[in-house]
Amino acid sequence: MLYYILELRSLVQQHDGVIKRYYSQYVTGYDALILTDIVQSIENLGEKESILLSDFCADLSHISQDSTDLRSLRLDWFRFQAYVSMSRSSFSLNSDRRLAVTMNTTVFHLKMIDLIDEMLRETSDLSIYCFYTQQLETQLHQCLQLPSQSRYTVSFAHICSNFRSALHDLCPEEKAHIIDRSLKLCNLVLDELAKETASVAARLCEYEVRLTEQLSPNNCAKLIEEHDKQKSNKNSNTPRSLVMPGEESFRCSRDVLTLADKLQTALHELCSAVTSSK
Repeated sequence: MLYYILELRSLVQQHDGVIKRYYSQYVTGYDALILTDIVQSIENLGEKESILLSDFCADLSHISQDSTDLRSLRLDWFRFQAYVSMSRSSFSLNSDRRLAVTMNTTVFHLKMIDLIDEMLRETSDLSIYCFYTQQLETQLHQCLQLPSQSRYTVSFAHICSNFRSALHDLCPEEKAHIIDRSLKLCNLVLDELAKETASVAARLCEYEVRLTEQLSPNNCAKLIEEHDKQKSNKNSNTPRSLVMPGEESFRCSRDVLTLADKLQTALHELCSAVTSSK
């Protein structure tokens, strides 16, 4: 799940222009029109609230994807809520649920135009691992122990880049500490990934060396010796103790994985993690 969260974040950042264009056209082509109809149908609005909503709808119709700061429009919505929450207001927001839902939806659409990075931080921020490093290491080792999950281990290195979201302008003294922790954890993840890859590659090489040694003259002499013993003891049904070269290629079912299959699968998954890039 962590891997795909980071993938989605990367896709949103990569195609933010498309997202901005979509929502800007959606706001001008739908939200502005539907809000105008809703505002015109409200009868008991005060003059100040009516002007505020009318100006809000008019501004919505002129939004483009190049708009860089739409905070004033969102502030108008909060200002309207403050106005109608007063006891002397003739309008109650509880009486018009359609207006509240549409306005909240429009505010979300506006954020998707000028605050995409902020929306990503609110919905998929993983900087909490900055304060739970032991949990991150535990999950990393659990992931490495499962060959089917090892290709996703690189996501733990990418998580370290989210630690900057934990920084705040009011706490500048924490900046160096958090950046240092981010680098250390990232290096730890990469080191563990490299060690596991080297370990699997070494085990695979060791397996191939054992197969090669089966064809050595020394092993051939043992096979001849065992064959001679079986010829001299024709009546004995002693099972053959030595494995003939090439027997590892025979299998009763493809569902049964050999040691080589498991090691090659693990190595492939680890290499997929190593070569993964954003």
